[in-house]
Amino acid sequence: MAPTNNENGSRHVISLGGSLLYEGAVLDLQFLKNLQTLLRARVAVGDQFIIIVGGGYVSRQYQKALRELGAVDVDLDWVGIHACRLNAQLLRLLLKDISHPDILLTHEALAKAAEPIVFAGGFLPGGSSDHVSVELAKAGGAQSIINMTNTSYVYDKDPALYPDAVAFEDLTWEAFAELIPKHWSPGLHTPFDPEAAAEAHRSGIEVAIIGKDITNLATLLNGGVYIGTKLHA
Repeated sequence: MAPTNNENGSRHVISLGGSLLYEGAVLDLQFLKNLQTLLRARVAVGDQFIIIVGGGYVSRQYQKALRELGAVDVDLDWVGIHACRLNAQLLRLLLKDISHPDILLTHEALAKAAEPIVFAGGFLPGGSSDHVSVELAKAGGAQSIINMTNTSYVYDKDPALYPDAVAFEDLTWEAFAELIPKHWSPGLHTPFDPEAAAEAHRSGIEVAIIGKDITNLATLLNGGVYIGTKLHA
């Protein structure tokens, strides 16, 4: 990916949870509109984006069906990968005038992308879109990742089930590891994939966990005080 020509521009890596594209089983058109408006405004001032899109609702529906019909885990992985790529194509087509024309299928392909925005989904079985975001952050020389998910913070337990769940604004990677499963599996619900977290830790990459609010994302991109959790060494 070519360096930005604007001295004020920055490169941002965003891991965008696929569930954020939906309200229930219906695409959230207002979210999509707000997201593309923000991205266009940031590109206009020189910013570049590497955006990795998760499978979300589509992925989980297909994985659930395959699991009930007796498919093996690698099949669940592959259908999840293709769901990620489908969601990434949706966003790419909304921004095709400023986006690379292909969805990245490997981290090596990033070097050939000169457009302000590149999109990726899943790469290979055995990992999540979060893991892809770490690979692309390393390939692109980024030291941080913005992870947009369906909760605004990392909590000590599931806030949907426990009203007394405690939110964290700042966590070390070691403390985060104590709150999540030890291993990733297809369809796992966690703020950041355990394997991706371990690789980010090893690579010295920080991750900001934030929710769906586009105004909050804009605050973070502007270097302001955002609502969310910072994961770091």
